[in-house]
Amino acid sequence: MQIRMDRRSEDDQVYPIEIEEWDVLLSLIEAIELKKLDDMEASTSLQEVDGAPIAGLMVKTMEKRFKSPNFDHGNPPEEIKPLVNAVLELAEKTIGK
Repeated sequence: MQIRMDRRSEDDQVYPIEIEEWDVLLSLIEAIELKKLDDMEASTSLQEVDGAPIAGLMVKTMEKRFKSPNFDHGNPPEEIKPLVNAVLELAEKTIGK
């Protein structure tokens, strides 16, 4: 698993996680229709006027990369909210930022 907290960072540090945490993430990914990820719309757009930090979600499989449009950090589209929140919680716990 790779977590990048700053898009300008060149540090793609890999952080180990427990197998149970990985299984939770996989089940949340499986609940999403990945082919529709790039068509999702953000519920707010404050990042367009510097009102919120920009966030995004990318899921890479062996065959393809799926990427959401940018959304306001802390306010992802409803379809991916459980996954985004789980990743953020895991990042907080794992790398302590």
